[in-house]
Amino acid sequence: MNLTIFSHCIILAFYICAVTYFYCRILTPKKHIKNPYLASVLLMSPDLLVCIYNYHDVTYIHWLMIMLPLFFLFQDSIRKRITCYVTVYLILMFSELFGFFISCTLISLTLGRIVLPAEVTNGQAILSSLCIIFSGMVLIWITFSYIIKLFQYLKMNTLFLIGLPVILCTIVHILVEDSSWGYLIIALFILCYFFLHKGFQNMRKQEIERRQREKQSLIIEKQLAFSKDLEKEYRELRKWSHDIDNHILALSYLMQKEKYEDCINYIEHIKENAHVKDCNL
Repeated sequence: MNLTIFSHCIILAFYICAVTYFYCRILTPKKHIKNPYLASVLLMSPDLLVCIYNYHDVTYIHWLMIMLPLFFLFQDSIRKRITCYVTVYLILMFSELFGFFISCTLISLTLGRIVLPAEVTNGQAILSSLCIIFSGMVLIWITFSYIIKLFQYLKMNTLFLIGLPVILCTIVHILVEDSSWGYLIIALFILCYFFLHKGFQNMRKQEIERRQREKQSLIIEKQLAFSKDLEKEYRELRKWSHDIDNHILALSYLMQKEKYEDCINYIEHIKENAHVKDCNL
C-alpha cells in the first residue's frame, strides 16, 4: 500500500466516524438497534476495502455507502434523514476543499511554486489528509449546535436548494476527467453557487421567523402569567371588600347597642390584625 492509498484510507476513516457521529446524535435509531454507533461504522466499513482495491473510484461509491445507515438503522422521517445526509455531505465537501487549500498552500510555500491538488505526491498526500481531517473537525465543532436547530424548521424547498448542488458536484466529479466538458463544468459550478446562496438565504429567513415565533410565545407566556397575577389580586380585593363590609356591619351593630367600649376594642383588634398582615407581606 503506497502513501496515497493510505492517505485516502485515513480520510475515509475520518468520514465514517464523522458521519456516524452526525447520524447517531441527530437521528433516532430503530428500537432493535442496541449500539447504533458500532452498527453504522460496520455498515460503512466496506468503503475502506473499496479504497484499498481501487481508490480512484471510491469517491462515487463513498457517497452511496454513507446512505446505508439512513435506510437500515434509523426510524426518522425521510425528510429528516435526507436533510441529515445533505448536511453531512456539505460539511465533508467543504472540509475537503479547505483541507486541500491549506495543504496546497503549505506545500507551495515550501517548494516556492504553486501546487494543485492533482499534483500532490505520495508524501504530501499525508499532509493533505491531516489538513482535511483538521478542517472537518473544526467545521463540525462550529456548526453542529446550529445544525441541530436547523432540523426543527428546515423546509423542503430549502432542502432542495441546498441538496441540488450535492448532485451537481457529483456530476462535476465525473465530468472533470474529460477536458471537453470544461464550459459545462463552469456552468454547473455557477448553478451550485446560485442554489447554495438561495438556500442559505431561505435558511436565514426561516431562522428569523423561528426567532419571531419564540418571541411571540414568550410574550404570550408573560401575558398569561400577568393575567393570572391580576386574577389573584382581584380575588384578594374581593375578599378584602367582603371583610370590610363585615367589619362595618359589626361596628354599626355595636354603635346601635351603645357598646362603645366594645366598639373601640373591636377597632383595635382590626388594627392589630392589619399590622400583622402588613408584617407578613
